[in-house]
Amino acid sequence: MDNKNVEKLFLKEMKGFLFYSKYIWPLHSKFIKKVISPRCKYCVISHNLSPLNDQGYCSTCAEILKNPESNSKINEADISKKKFLIEDLHEVLQKAIDKGTHRFDAAVLFSGGKDSSFLVHYLNKNYPKLRIVLLTIDNTFMSPFALKNINYMIQKFDLELVTIRPPASVFNKMFRYAFLNLNNKGCSGTVDQFDGDFFHDIGRNYAKDNNIPFLISGCSKTQVEHILGLNHFESPFEIESKKREQVAGIKLSNIFNSEELKLWGQGGSQGHIPRVIFPFYALDFEEQEILSKVVELGLMPPYSGNPLLTNNQLIPLMAIVDMIKFGYSSFEFEFCKMVRRGKADPTFWRNIFELSEYSAKTGNFISKTVDQSLKRLNLTRKDLQIPK
Repeated sequence: MDNKNVEKLFLKEMKGFLFYSKYIWPLHSKFIKKVISPRCKYCVISHNLSPLNDQGYCSTCAEILKNPESNSKINEADISKKKFLIEDLHEVLQKAIDKGTHRFDAAVLFSGGKDSSFLVHYLNKNYPKLRIVLLTIDNTFMSPFALKNINYMIQKFDLELVTIRPPASVFNKMFRYAFLNLNNKGCSGTVDQFDGDFFHDIGRNYAKDNNIPFLISGCSKTQVEHILGLNHFESPFEIESKKREQVAGIKLSNIFNSEELKLWGQGGSQGHIPRVIFPFYALDFEEQEILSKVVELGLMPPYSGNPLLTNNQLIPLMAIVDMIKFGYSSFEFEFCKMVRRGKADPTFWRNIFELSEYSAKTGNFISKTVDQSLKRLNLTRKDLQIPK
């Protein structure tokens, strides 16, 4: 199947999955309760990931409901911290203007999804003098929705775009190895970790090679904390100065040859490597707020802002593999935390997670996109214990 047909298949199947999860699954799920694991009434996390009490709440949500005043105090502390972080972020971005010695002050990682699209809008509106170049790293599994959004955005804002597309063979061997060597964090902490780290490292190298002093990423606060292990909007020099030698506990030399290893972050001395900034850690927008804004502002069509549509084509495979191996999605920690904080829609994610679990257990609704991904990675359903 050629790339064009693969893209059409992905679009058709993802639209069908989203339609079914929203309109049909709520009814369907009532008849197969024994197949689906219980989920927290509040944050929708799976019982398999966080056991529920007799009232149907996970321990975290039970504590929140038991001591709402305590949670209110935490929120007040978060609000105070957020205020100072935003002030610090503003100062950093303001000082970044004209900091570049050549054409650009900052390279902005741009995937074509709602977060990176809104980030470009935010920077363009609030720091119009900041000279930015959009940087897209094509992992060769990109969603056609994301690719269309990229083309639309560069025309809308009249910005320069640089697309870097390493050989498909590099991604094939990387993702194949990750799927076959999942750690205890599942696809989120292995497959997606490789993708994210590689994405950012190529950005680091590009900024460094082109004397661009800042690299700006649209990762959310939860992603920065959970995936990167940071508690600030800027990655510290101690991390940025080091050469990347492993990801998710896996040595890169186990997977890549000497030339391919050069694509990863090489580190460097202060003043010779970019400062890496995550504005959304400080701004901490709600997922639904960003989705509404990108549609309202005309940054992308209403249907294409959904993260499942703009994320890469390996998402369906990751969802199935996680459910088979762990009984829950490894992305639940991230999204359920956002639900608790009022940053994501619980109904949407409950339906998505439940339908994914049902598919993994029964083999129903496993898309042709999954088989296409497996074929490209030289894997079979049997290799990953996926039902036929």
